[in-house]
Amino acid sequence: MHFQWYPGHMTKTRRQMAEYIKQVDAVCEVVDARIPQVSRNPDMDEIAAGRPRMMILNRIDLADPNKTAVWAKHFRDQGMAVIQTDSRAGTGTQAFSNAVRTLLADKIEQWNEKGLVGKAVRVMVVGIPNVGKSTFINRILGRKSAKAADRPGVTRGSQWVASTAASICSTRRAFCGPSSTTSASASCSPARARSRTIFWMSRRSAAS
Repeated sequence: MHFQWYPGHMTKTRRQMAEYIKQVDAVCEVVDARIPQVSRNPDMDEIAAGRPRMMILNRIDLADPNKTAVWAKHFRDQGMAVIQTDSRAGTGTQAFSNAVRTLLADKIEQWNEKGLVGKAVRVMVVGIPNVGKSTFINRILGRKSAKAADRPGVTRGSQWVASTAASICSTRRAFCGPSSTTSASASCSPARARSRTIFWMSRRSAAS
């Protein structure tokens, strides 16, 4: 007898991720720093293959800092960017923008050369239930865009959310004209422009 352990909502989310992965520039996976490998979605390496990756080791306040450092090195050795966060307190979340900028440095340079300074950066945020995705997103956005609680399944579905608080700064030439992808808070100068960071977050599944 064949048993299908994947619940229907997880299968649906996996399909959504496979579809939206084509529209994002980077994939950020949120895991619990106490159990990084166990709290990962086993399908992510396959789904996100070929995309720049970031591992967010969340809840570092509850984890052993020495072991967290070992895990951070492990993921960096796999070519991923890594930040360590306590999303509730906001610790480490301020490193997100710089980490994305470094992760996507080559792509941003290509955009700059094409005159696309200020182009929105699209980031997919994923993780299994109850690792702190919503709290992390709310910290990055600077507002409560997603519900968060101490139990899984509080936030459901998927959504795109845009942030000017998590702007990625480009120091090449700027396009000083109206553009839907240019942050409204950006100063229009030839030396500096900011891109909105647009997040796609899928929730309530092993792929959420």
